[in-house]
Amino acid sequence: MPEDIRIHVGFKDHIKTKKLLKILGAEGLKSLIFLWLSARETRPKGNLDGLAEEDIELMGDWSGLPNLFVPALVNIGWIDKAEDGTLSLHDWETWQRFAFFSEERSEQATNAIRIRWEKKANTKRIRNEYKTNTNPNTPSPSPLPFPVPSPSPNPTPIPPPTEAEVVAAWNAIEGIHKVQDFTDNRKKALAARLKKESWIRSWKTALVKVSQSNFCKGGGERKWVADIDWFLQPDTMTKILEGKYDERPKPGNGDSGHSLPTQQQSGFDYSRIGRTISNLSVVPTAPATIPPTITEAPNAGASPKQP
Repeated sequence: MPEDIRIHVGFKDHIKTKKLLKILGAEGLKSLIFLWLSARETRPKGNLDGLAEEDIELMGDWSGLPNLFVPALVNIGWIDKAEDGTLSLHDWETWQRFAFFSEERSEQATNAIRIRWEKKANTKRIRNEYKTNTNPNTPSPSPLPFPVPSPSPNPTPIPPPTEAEVVAAWNAIEGIHKVQDFTDNRKKALAARLKKESWIRSWKTALVKVSQSNFCKGGGERKWVADIDWFLQPDTMTKILEGKYDERPKPGNGDSGHSLPTQQQSGFDYSRIGRTISNLSVVPTAPATIPPTITEAPNAGASPKQP
């Protein structure tokens, strides 16, 4: 605990300080400060009752004439003298509040520690009583008040695909931009996607839908063609599975327009992407069960901008 006193910066110019210097000189000023310091250690409340003048002089290390130091401090006002003759340091509670309430703070800290330890002791006692009075082999009530459902088994985790497997499956699709270099940014994007179990389970299904989308192969008005960077974006998988890039007929035009071309028209063997994926070491998964959502067709046959 810090043991110090506080002296206001106005102390040196105070009228009582000047009177003390005039009456007792520098020795009197030194002894007043020494008296304060001694009181901080032995009289934190600032009371000097029960002390003889000689005792107070010793507390201040007064080396002048005897029986001069204390009467001078009383006359100037540095020491208060009550009607019953008891002495106390002037305004000690006001200027030295930290020292004045040090005993109360110490008591509060002691009580806080005691309460904390009692709480820990009570907690340990309650635990011991519970262990003593509780039979771990107590049978459950029969019949049970509610049917207890069996926990549903967790799906078997699927190992994530490797970079080479994703690149091989992507490059097996005709009509899209092929991967020439799987850059560091692409590796980071794939690593981020592989943190989601849903992406690992559905990436093959999404690639099949990409292979069947004329829009992803430049069939839109802006001739946009899908690339691997687009496929590895966070929301692309969801959009593909929801059917955003599926073929749809033009308004008022029947089945013409964006209808899926036949194998003879496109020259692309749609089974090729399926065979490529099925040959990978990754365990094949069932197609996504979420039905594609038919979004509102663009006006005048216009295709959406690049996703």
